[in-house]
Amino acid sequence: MSCMPAALFLMLTWTTYERLPMIRSAERALLSRFIPTVCDRYQMSVIALGYVADHLHLVLRAPPVMDIPRLVQHLKGASARIINRTLDGPGLRWAPGYTVQSISPDRLKNSIAYVRNQHLRHPDRAIPL
Repeated sequence: MSCMPAALFLMLTWTTYERLPMIRSAERALLSRFIPTVCDRYQMSVIALGYVADHLHLVLRAPPVMDIPRLVQHLKGASARIINRTLDGPGLRWAPGYTVQSISPDRLKNSIAYVRNQHLRHPDRAIPL
């Protein structure tokens, strides 16, 4: 009997403090480099990232055993510290909590499009390129 490798897909979302527009172009650029690096340490692959000024979405491929709370703590805490130390501007502060949902493989394509098109869903909060 052979085992098929597990393919677990997740959508992870969190917001800025009080949903203030704290994610600008510079923050997005830093987060786009930082998030995949951290996820890789947790054996997770970033499939899609979507940003607007007050929240972000990730689609991840995850291993069968994972520590989501520790991953999110690392992503949120370290990203805010790095951004606040290295970028000029108002700074970045994340709201408490996050949302994580599993994605069935047959909904993966739609979920990726949803995440990548956040700027179209929320044009008033889109981040200029």
